[in-house]
Amino acid sequence: MAEIPYQMISNLRPQITTAWRLKVRVTRIWQAITQQGDTVGINCIFVDELGGRIRAWIAAANMNQLQSLITEGETYNVHNFVVRQYGAMQTERCFENDFFIQLYHMTNIFVAEDVDYIQRHVFQFTNLSAIIDAARENNFLIGEVKLTNYPATRFFINLHHEAVEDLRDALRLVNSPM
Repeated sequence: MAEIPYQMISNLRPQITTAWRLKVRVTRIWQAITQQGDTVGINCIFVDELGGRIRAWIAAANMNQLQSLITEGETYNVHNFVVRQYGAMQTERCFENDFFIQLYHMTNIFVAEDVDYIQRHVFQFTNLSAIIDAARENNFLIGEVKLTNYPATRFFINLHHEAVEDLRDALRLVNSPM
């Protein structure tokens, strides 16, 4: 694989090698915490230039070494990691992928400068029936599924802001009887 500078997430396969190389944006980072409040690791979402997404895992044993090297929203070259198959009982899947990345003590993470072609956010639109099925499935990391009739964009206005007061005054003038 030395002749290939970087792989795409869609090309990753478990148990082939640890010499993988990715150029990714870290779009999310969160700690994995037990019910007792102990931090057992860090989860990340990696996105590549084709919009491929995968969950990356840093176990507690490697947190001190790797946590300070990554920042949410930044792009990185990530070398030497393990691609693992999800076990039947693992319940931390973020996507329908059958595998995830595990970063370990031999993983190298370097900042990738001036990378604007990797998306900051990736969305996958899903049929309502698939969302309901996913909510019943307990292998995926999914928050509370809520169906609302809120519009996609909501505006919040500070009614005491100077510009809002100016607009209010202008509307009063327009609507005042002559």
